[in-house]
Amino acid sequence: MALRELRRAVEQVNGACSIAQVMTDFENGLRNAITSVFMVEPQNLRGCLFHASKAWFRRIQSEGLAPVYREQVNNGEAHSQLNRWLHAVFGLPCLHPTEVEQVWGELKRIQPQDQRVTSFVNYLDQYFMLPTSTWPPVYWAALAGERHRTNNAAESLHSVLKRLIGRRHPNVRLFLQKLKVHHESVRIKLRSTRIPSSRRSPKELQRCVIVDQYTEGRIQLFELLEDLGRVNTFPNLSADGDRDEDGQP
Repeated sequence: MALRELRRAVEQVNGACSIAQVMTDFENGLRNAITSVFMVEPQNLRGCLFHASKAWFRRIQSEGLAPVYREQVNNGEAHSQLNRWLHAVFGLPCLHPTEVEQVWGELKRIQPQDQRVTSFVNYLDQYFMLPTSTWPPVYWAALAGERHRTNNAAESLHSVLKRLIGRRHPNVRLFLQKLKVHHESVRIKLRSTRIPSSRRSPKELQRCVIVDQYTEGRIQLFELLEDLGRVNTFPNLSADGDRDEDGQP
């Protein structure tokens, strides 16, 4: 209902509502609604990198692999092979979607012999890694360096409005007043910024450097995936309390 009203409002103002691509989490109800209301092709309904990584990490936790994933070593010491393999898996979202299945096959070929790993692999096969998975790579994989890999900006706006309004079901008048306050503060910030920032995030730059090392032959495929996977490790993925509470698998 809300999405239909949003589309209607956009059409009233703009005359048409044409959306080329949408990024969201992996909640099926929301994704189906967006596809239906805005006529977005399934391959253009992108999945947020943070939410994909969070779903994978939660599965690691449920399998008892979190301590291995969080493994700390002294400078100069090597991580265990299991730790390296787990991080290599988290590097897969930085490949082109057409490359993921083959590279995933290579990772499965060298997977550590551990029942917990086997269960994790079966989970990824079912939900993420194959063309027949619930959310195949075309939804969440993209070359390293591509911008807008997460929906953190939208999540941040939601958090700001939640703090500003302060209640779940506010009075309509209060709600509109608070929105006007936020709108004015954003407008002032935009007017005070003469040159918009277009610089890439530190993680985007790190990913590009790692890919360049691989392209130049300085690191092998497994090292590429492992290094990308360590960049893709969000700080609060390893914390006990996540910032999001959606229904991820």
